[in-house]
Amino acid sequence: METLFLKLLNMGIAAGWVILAVMLLRILLRKAPKAVRCALWILVGIRLVCPFSIESVLSLIPSQETVPGEIMMAGKPEIDSGIRVLDDAVNPAIAASLSPEPHASVNPMQIVVFLASRLWAAGLAALLFYALASYVRLRRKVAAAMCFRENIWLCDAVRSPFILGILSPRIYLPSDLEEPVSGCVIAHEKAHLRRRDHWWKPLGFLLLSVYWFQPLCWAAYILLCRDIELACDEYVVRRMGDAQKKTYANALLSCSLHSQGLSGCPLAFGEVGIKERIKGILSYKRPALWIVATAAVVCIAAAACFLTDPAASKNSDNIYGARYTVAEVLYNAPWYNAVYTPENAPDFVFTSDAELLQRNFGGIMGNNPVWNRVGVFHESDMTAEGLLGLFASPAEGFGMGKTGAGERADDAAGATGSAESAAPGRKAAETESAQQADAGTGIDGLREGAWELLQSIEHVWRVDSERGSNPYSGMSCYLVAQTESNEVLLAACYGEAGQEHIRFLWRMERHEAPGDTAYLEALFASTSSERDFQIYALYESESMPDTLFAGYGGDGKGLAVFRRDSAPGAQWKIWGFCPVVSGSTSADRPADGGGTFESITIGEDWGLDHSVTIAVSMSGNLARVTAEAGGETQSAAAGGNSVPDLFVFEWSRLLTPEETEAVTVRYYNALDEELGATGGKAAIFDS
Repeated sequence: METLFLKLLNMGIAAGWVILAVMLLRILLRKAPKAVRCALWILVGIRLVCPFSIESVLSLIPSQETVPGEIMMAGKPEIDSGIRVLDDAVNPAIAASLSPEPHASVNPMQIVVFLASRLWAAGLAALLFYALASYVRLRRKVAAAMCFRENIWLCDAVRSPFILGILSPRIYLPSDLEEPVSGCVIAHEKAHLRRRDHWWKPLGFLLLSVYWFQPLCWAAYILLCRDIELACDEYVVRRMGDAQKKTYANALLSCSLHSQGLSGCPLAFGEVGIKERIKGILSYKRPALWIVATAAVVCIAAAACFLTDPAASKNSDNIYGARYTVAEVLYNAPWYNAVYTPENAPDFVFTSDAELLQRNFGGIMGNNPVWNRVGVFHESDMTAEGLLGLFASPAEGFGMGKTGAGERADDAAGATGSAESAAPGRKAAETESAQQADAGTGIDGLREGAWELLQSIEHVWRVDSERGSNPYSGMSCYLVAQTESNEVLLAACYGEAGQEHIRFLWRMERHEAPGDTAYLEALFASTSSERDFQIYALYESESMPDTLFAGYGGDGKGLAVFRRDSAPGAQWKIWGFCPVVSGSTSADRPADGGGTFESITIGEDWGLDHSVTIAVSMSGNLARVTAEAGGETQSAAAGGNSVPDLFVFEWSRLLTPEETEAVTVRYYNALDEELGATGGKAAIFDS
């Protein structure tokens, strides 16, 4: 329900802008046919009903999503109204009062949204009950009505004419209503039926019931009822002479004397805006053609501007709380054989808590697909020239030359923290890089246009990778750079302090929704202060759409299982925890750091329709993993950016208990030497 409420809240906010626009256009188009006003209210209805909208540069809606869907789990809850002044005023107050505390059992924003969603549901139920009760009461009131002709009924119990019913509408008149008043009333009510107003008004009341929390919707409903009546009056009097108009106005005035406060169900003849309607009837003149044409153009323009959303910015001032994909490879170290393209490069999430998560898709970077926690963002004072100092060339022998990348990286590696000083060595590298750029030599392999982006860098963060010490077995860190135009660059540095070099430089594309990773991360953080979890890998599969495995570390290592909630929004919910421990033979190889390999196998006992083996490695020397079970053999490549690594092997069927015990997982280095082997012990979960 919380997800639904947040969606409706954002739709209601967007519709509020449309309502304000329609209110203004009603004034500007006061000489246009009143039917134009009704057409404008249709735009509001579309905005309230349609859960999505296309993007357009013409959109005048300030923000696609004012209240982000992930606000309940955000470490720093914020709104994005599209109005900077408003955001700057509101967000500090929200963050101060509703930010979660470390190891708290629940996020304060979760409580707020939960209570708000229940209050909304109660308000919706109350308004629907009111409408139903009004309808039932009115039906009882006209139970003794007599048919006059066709669908026109006479009733002694009613004092004002009205239409009641949606599928089979009836016109009800007071029994003492005489000509010529009755003739005018019947003409008006039949016009309502021809215009299908007996559908539009209940629909408007239904939308008001859903969006009762939006004050502008109440104003919109009142104005809609007025405009329906004004448009109907115009429809009736456009062929009348002056004498007939006076008779019609007198009939309206007469019936208004007995007007009662009716609900959103019926269309009553003298219900609203009597003074305005009478003035409109007596002064009605057929509008000029140019007025009609102008009104039509205005309606089309309003639809283009208010039924579309602003084009989503691919980048923003705040880089956190979003998912990023590789849009362009700006640099690929020429001495490596493996190559990344935007199609096979990893996905990244910059969490709201300033952590970097990476999703690998197979090949040279590990299991398919796995989310790895790379590390935490740290401020750096590195500049564009400093980054260029980390680009090595083949002639430098991986940075071991006189002014090689290793020497320059040593200075750059120390540039971590908010108050670093620029080392002399790095300053020399920056001078050299600038001279290279001025001379037009550039960097071998650096794409055209990359230098311009590097020159516009305003901010650099460093994210250290949690790997072993071998300088070329994996990455040492990521360098995240933000340019003046809010472009985000990601540099992958390989090696270790003193020998680092940039392996890749990517231009990143921002996606507003971080996906389930932010939710899972927050859930782990709030589960228990004793466990002190850190997610290092997430595994999801199309064959298990409602199940997700997560590796966790901290005080210990293990596996967590998540299941999708059946409630709307399909959020992930924790299902249970299990330590990943089995009989490892890696202790016989002390050089590899004994006890670094573990595995478990789960299946029917945990609600799966096929068995799954999960293996964990703590070795930075791992190159591949194989698993054997039930006559099947599978293999997965290793060499990712962090340890521990998670590998998941899905079997084609449920294994028998005997086959589960016989599962064998083997671990190999780049030389294809076996580093260790583990068994297939079944998992016991703690829910």
